[in-house]
Amino acid sequence: MSDYTIYGILYSCPAGERNMECPIKSLDHLSFYDKIEWIDGLKMEERQAINQEHWFCSSKRKNKIKDID
Repeated sequence: MSDYTIYGILYSCPAGERNMECPIKSLDHLSFYDKIEWIDGLKMEERQAINQEHWFCSSKRKNKIKDID
C-alpha cells in the first residue's frame, strides 16, 4: 500500500465512520493539514502499521457486507 492510501484515509474513512480501534480516530479533531503533518512525522514502520490496520479493517467490513447480501 502506498503513502497515497494513508493520505486518503486521513481525509475520511472509506467505510463511512471510523471504528474505535482505528489508529486515526484520535486525529479526527485535527484539520487535514495538521493530520498530514502528523503522518509526515511518523517513521515508515508506523505508517506501514496504519496502512496494514486499514487494510485489515476494510477487508473485515467488506466481508460483513457480503454476508448481509
